[in-house]
Amino acid sequence: PVTLNNLPPNKIFVGDLPSDLRVRIRGRWSRILDAVEAKRGPYPIDLNGFQDGEAFRFDPLELQRYLKQSGIDVVSVEPAQLVVRLDRFLSKLVTVVPTLVGDPTEGYEVDKNLVQIKPQSVWVEGPYDVVAQMREAHTTAIEISGLEKDLRTDILLVPPREPFVKLRTDRVTVEIPVREKIFDAS
Repeated sequence: PVTLNNLPPNKIFVGDLPSDLRVRIRGRWSRILDAVEAKRGPYPIDLNGFQDGEAFRFDPLELQRYLKQSGIDVVSVEPAQLVVRLDRFLSKLVTVVPTLVGDPTEGYEVDKNLVQIKPQSVWVEGPYDVVAQMREAHTTAIEISGLEKDLRTDILLVPPREPFVKLRTDRVTVEIPVREKIFDAS
């Protein structure tokens, strides 16, 4: 697996990042086995000094040092490079909107103005042009069919569909007050 390090300030990577590298190595079988079985973290891709559109080439000698195994040689790396795609980064607060589905039991009602959400807003972050247009984050569906009393639930937020956009918080607490309808007998 790979990970990105040292992104330029206020930038976000928006390119095609390989989930892993295929590295072909050559050497004594026992040393290859040691290299393969070693538990290492993701291979760090250092983007320090890279600009949008430049190619990052995977250096076989750097990969050899990363493997920390003498007596083996890196023969090839796939992919051999990745194109660095950077965009301006933005992080901002958006309002959380509950998604209520259904209706309470007959004779009961939910006043949507009294629904409480904690937290009421969450941070969204990603490419500037996309995040700048976002105003709200929605909860997954909260079924209120058949309710006769208040409901308090921890619920997941719907992840943004836009690529490279994410929420810092993935769930909120929603309190839904349910009241008996008052009928006017006059």
